[in-house]
Amino acid sequence: MSTETSVAGASPLSLTGTNLIDVEKVRATSRSEQLSRICLLIASGQAQTKASIGRATGLPRSSISSDVEYLMRRGVLKKEGPMMLDRGRPAEQLTISPDLGVCLVADIGVAHGILSIADLSMNLLLQRRFDTDLRLLSPLEYLTSLAQHFWDMFNDLPHMSRRIAICVLGLPARIDVQQNFAVRPPNIPQWDAFDVVTALSGLLECPVILEDDANLRALGEAIYLAKEQRPIFAVKIGTGIGAGIVDEGGSIFHGYDGAAGEIGHIPISKGSKVVCGCGKVGCLEAVASVTGMINRLHAAAPDSTAQTVEDLISLVRAGDSVAKQIVHESGLAIGEVLASMCNAINPRRIVVSGLITQVSDNFLADIRTSVYQRARPLATRNLIVSYSAIGELAGTYGAMALGIRSALGPGRFGRVIDESHH
Repeated sequence: MSTETSVAGASPLSLTGTNLIDVEKVRATSRSEQLSRICLLIASGQAQTKASIGRATGLPRSSISSDVEYLMRRGVLKKEGPMMLDRGRPAEQLTISPDLGVCLVADIGVAHGILSIADLSMNLLLQRRFDTDLRLLSPLEYLTSLAQHFWDMFNDLPHMSRRIAICVLGLPARIDVQQNFAVRPPNIPQWDAFDVVTALSGLLECPVILEDDANLRALGEAIYLAKEQRPIFAVKIGTGIGAGIVDEGGSIFHGYDGAAGEIGHIPISKGSKVVCGCGKVGCLEAVASVTGMINRLHAAAPDSTAQTVEDLISLVRAGDSVAKQIVHESGLAIGEVLASMCNAINPRRIVVSGLITQVSDNFLADIRTSVYQRARPLATRNLIVSYSAIGELAGTYGAMALGIRSALGPGRFGRVIDESHH
């Protein structure tokens, strides 16, 4: 089932001026790259007039005027009207044309997800919950239901382009970036090697990008926070524990095959007797994920009826000593692994997300304590450890950014230029 637009603990944020494109890092080497760069600056709100595009890119005025006029003729840009400036005459504001279509976003967890539709200027248009458990359906059944919900949402859009430009799907699984499918995800084993992209693109009749949900959360944090906060290491604690890494240039770091950030299956010092869903013993996820915490609670208090993260949070807030101790130990265990990550990759900021973060500030304090005690001084000298700045919408905004970067990427404009020459 799905529910309309309400997402607990989160509301749409203004992403005007976000870091959708890092102008210091990007240097256009072809006409299509230059056109893409201009469109991404406009889409993110970093530059929406010819003069501000010039300041951001260093391109000459004549070149910008030529490119903008070309993009307007091709139906990529449109004029929104005068934009009031601090001084001088109003300038014409440029926006991405709605005729290019919309971006569909599915930020999916094991037990529930959030479905969103955005325009190509980073504006959320519609959002619904998708409370269908990944473990209860086959991949094709799940994707068929997902696609039907997207079509229903798309048909509810008022006065919008009747076109889907792209869809981004985030799954709680490591994605083989060479083969473009999930590889042996312990919490959803039936999705192993399933061709999600082909199946979903056929159902939605549009290109599909598949990404790990933790990577999307990391990207969402990165575009929302200042560039000085990178590299970012974003940890999601839910049915499992995963992490995403965004580098200094604002790109997801996948590693060679896509396994970067797989911290849930790193052994911890006090987990030697706990069997993990991956088949090994002592993994962080087996001890400190929400599932691990609830399993440990039942082992310590067999009469407990807690089944969900909300139940666990309620017990802690009510002062249940067993639940409080389990959450405390889990925070320390997560910090133990994160300390090793700090020593290895030296992030500027660690962001912790997931519904369990609503339990109390003590949980974050336990993570911080463990990190600062175990990591090397240079790795923590300028480190920030915090809860998410965006909350539950981090994955949604990361997926929006990924989809818009692709929809407005150089490949698109290379095709437009080729078509214009025939």
